[in-house]
Amino acid sequence: MTNPRPVGDMRDLQRSLKCCRTSVYKLMREDPEFPAPFKILDKLTWFLDEIEDYKASRPRRIYTAVITLVILAGFFTSHVA
Repeated sequence: MTNPRPVGDMRDLQRSLKCCRTSVYKLMREDPEFPAPFKILDKLTWFLDEIEDYKASRPRRIYTAVITLVILAGFFTSHVA
């Protein structure tokens, strides 16, 4: 027998995604790339490796305010006599 894939329920998913139940349902409804759940004993369940793959596929956020401050700091230090 092969090792089964690890699965997680709604609580595991909320902990992994750091979001509330409402946000999970919103992802299920609005994001076609979000992994589909399946039912085990009337509980929604996900394969945890699919959730990790989904998280890894999300674009990284770029903090433009920090980049702007760094550029301005370099500008002002280079123009000070």
